[in-house]
Amino acid sequence: MKVRDLIEMLQSYDEDADVLLATQPHYPLESEVDGICARAEAMDDESDDSELPAGSKKSDVIICVGSQVRHGSKSVWDVCHG
Repeated sequence: MKVRDLIEMLQSYDEDADVLLATQPHYPLESEVDGICARAEAMDDESDDSELPAGSKKSDVIICVGSQVRHGSKSVWDVCHG
């Protein structure tokens, strides 16, 4: 997914709604979003591209998972992928 795709998807939702991450479809959990950064922000100044994880780029945007809020619902994946 590209940043522009995520922005477009979020535009139809209430700006004041909470954003949660659904994880583990077979044992669903919902967690808060703790933060966001570009991979380059997490690298030290001496790092070069050879130190990147395979298939990644410095421009990758990482969404960090925060505290688990509650158990989720398996039906979320049906809606997201349906």
